[in-house]
Amino acid sequence: TTRRVPIMEYHLHLLTIIANVAGVAIEQTRLRQQVAAELLLRSRLARYHSPTLIEELLAEGEERGTMAPKERDVSVLFADIAGFSTRSESMAPAAVARLLNGLFSELVEIIFAHEGTLDKFLGDGLMAVFGAPNDVPQHARRAVDCALAMQRRVAELDLREGADKPLRLRIGINSGPVVAGDIGSDRRVEYTVLGNTVNIASRLESFVARPGDTVIGPFTRASLGGDLFVEELGEQMLKGIQAPVAAFRVTA
Repeated sequence: TTRRVPIMEYHLHLLTIIANVAGVAIEQTRLRQQVAAELLLRSRLARYHSPTLIEELLAEGEERGTMAPKERDVSVLFADIAGFSTRSESMAPAAVARLLNGLFSELVEIIFAHEGTLDKFLGDGLMAVFGAPNDVPQHARRAVDCALAMQRRVAELDLREGADKPLRLRIGINSGPVVAGDIGSDRRVEYTVLGNTVNIASRLESFVARPGDTVIGPFTRASLGGDLFVEELGEQMLKGIQAPVAAFRVTA
């Protein structure tokens, strides 16, 4: 009996050590998984947002690695580089890529500066959202200010390069409700926004805006109040949109 007590204590001590080691290993594994998930989310967010906004989103505790679809009120901006095909037809493919990458780099920085979200690139155009995934005060104003800054920047770049075939942006903006979140399959998902608000913004850019124009829809116009100079373009019948849509060209 006198010898059993130390042996039992030894075994208990040994089991305690094993349990502690196992607990530490499990906690380390959990922490590694948590860090990996945060790095994945941070990497995904970096594709769409400015560094400041990424920190805000992570601080708000977004679900790790996912951004569930939810309804939001936003302003959607579509921009297309008019004249790009004409400019690029006499250029080497590598030069075309450099030109497009340079332009996109400038435009994306302007979007981030106005607290916008880069949704996607569309050939020689892009789509941006103001008001998702984060709430942005006066998102319609920010979208229009962003559009005008983008127009000025492209004109400045053309003037600096002395191009004989100028590039101009066609921009369409519309405001209203959308569904915003991760959309896709099990293999690939992307953060994007969906809804009629998006469709109208796209059609305003494609079918109403001329090179150098920023055209906005009625809800964007209503959100801006009376301190914006616009030209009424009347009601437009847009492809795929049943009801006519009032359109306005921003002049200043």
